[in-house]
Amino acid sequence: MGFWWFGRILTFELIADEGPADLAQLFADASDGIVEPEVDLAIDGYAALGSSISAAIAPLVDFYSVGLVDDGERLRSPTSGLAFTIDESDFGNDADKRGIPRLEREQAPARSLPATITLSYYDPERDYQTGQTRATASTQIGIEERDDLPAVLTAPDARALVEDLMAKRWAKRDKLVLRLPPKFIDLEPGAVLSLPLSPTDWTVEQVTIEAMVAVVELRPEWRTLASLPADSGRSARQVDEVAGPVTLALIDIPSLGVDNPSEPAIFLAASGPSAQSQNLPVDLNASGWSSGARTATRKAILGHSTNALGAGQPYLIDMTSSVDVQLVDPDQWLSNCDDDTLVQGGNLAVVGNELIQFGSAQPIGPGQFRLNRLARGRLGTEWAMALHAPGDQFVLIERDALQPIFLPAWTKGSVLTVTQRGISGGVTAIASATVSGESVRPFTPVNLRAAVDGTGNLHISWTRRSRRGLAWIDDVDAPLGEQTELYDVVVDGATGSIERQAITNCLTIASAECMTLGPGPATIAVRQIGDWAGSHAAETIITLS
Repeated sequence: MGFWWFGRILTFELIADEGPADLAQLFADASDGIVEPEVDLAIDGYAALGSSISAAIAPLVDFYSVGLVDDGERLRSPTSGLAFTIDESDFGNDADKRGIPRLEREQAPARSLPATITLSYYDPERDYQTGQTRATASTQIGIEERDDLPAVLTAPDARALVEDLMAKRWAKRDKLVLRLPPKFIDLEPGAVLSLPLSPTDWTVEQVTIEAMVAVVELRPEWRTLASLPADSGRSARQVDEVAGPVTLALIDIPSLGVDNPSEPAIFLAASGPSAQSQNLPVDLNASGWSSGARTATRKAILGHSTNALGAGQPYLIDMTSSVDVQLVDPDQWLSNCDDDTLVQGGNLAVVGNELIQFGSAQPIGPGQFRLNRLARGRLGTEWAMALHAPGDQFVLIERDALQPIFLPAWTKGSVLTVTQRGISGGVTAIASATVSGESVRPFTPVNLRAAVDGTGNLHISWTRRSRRGLAWIDDVDAPLGEQTELYDVVVDGATGSIERQAITNCLTIASAECMTLGPGPATIAVRQIGDWAGSHAAETIITLS
């Protein structure tokens, strides 16, 4: 090889190593001895490209799952040995006695993980031109990831690497944080812990010392795969999967911002253990009305409660109540979230007819979770807090996993039935629900007050809420959300009843009329009348003399 330099030819010669390149030696050469992993692997060639040592060797570290620990002088392999066995009694150490959870477990959402990974490499069967291989997850959600590994690989080795990387991405979506006693302070990244959980083996990623407590962050232990059969220039075939049973769910809930204000909407969710649980054709029927539709392009996270969620209140975080749920797909996961995420609307779900948010989702079995740290009665569903029973429908509210079904206004009060279409020789999925019109129903008024003045007049007042104005905006009232402002007020006494309509958020009933109610307790109910439905009633009791 030669170059011209001011009229002279400068030449140099490249001499390749005999045989494959040892991976450990490659790391040492590229980093001038700073990186010294114990790796017993070799590759036929590698182009160490990049603007830094990290950029040059990062693809090898990622694809070959090379574990590295910084000991202050160099990056080396973690100390090998048997897994440390940790008893559950060691969980939840807290020097400051702050009442922290015994363990913190999170799982990245499926949509943030790759659905496909495409790997480019140098293929010796193609005269070292670029080859490609691809791995696809069993689910059809997530992102597409493209990676370059400037190494010489055979097609079987390349396929094994990309399949291994895909499996590792999904397996390591779990993150576990433990607070262990001082005897575990000397744990270092790379150590393997054997825990009384599923999965059993976890790898330490980071250790932080806080007040003599070892705060350990872990990911599931991972082992690489052997080479897989593959041919140069031919992509791996998709594996056919037999369609499994599908569960359909209809949820009639307040507006999620996608409904037509002149028509009630009900939301359709579908899930099942197989990947073929999305974008399914269905038939809809309600009181002579029929139509066709499809489920959402992503399967929902749905199931049912196994116990009854107790009554609560919608103003503070409910730290005492909990509900256990069983998911239809045991491979799906529910994640924790902090209070800031709750404020922003995270982890919203429907249990029965009540919309809740949960801050903690504790796994208690395959597809089973215990939900607590609850925010109750979301989006005006506080009326349903006392109506729970075991077997309540559970659906996680994710917009792209719910299909809105718009219905004629006259179907309100009828039963909507949805049936999976195109099933032959299998079990047809069916779901039904009464169309109550929650999406077009005004929210229940709040702050209902009643008082009798010195002359016997009954003064009633309340605060309006709006299905169109859920945000707290300074200096302005909640928008009306309806064409006109109208309320229905009913007062039931011991000997009579009075019903009035009001166009403002207050009403006065004269003392002469109040006398027809009789002495003793009287129940006052106030409902806002909307364009297409009336709200649930706000109620209070006052004693009349």
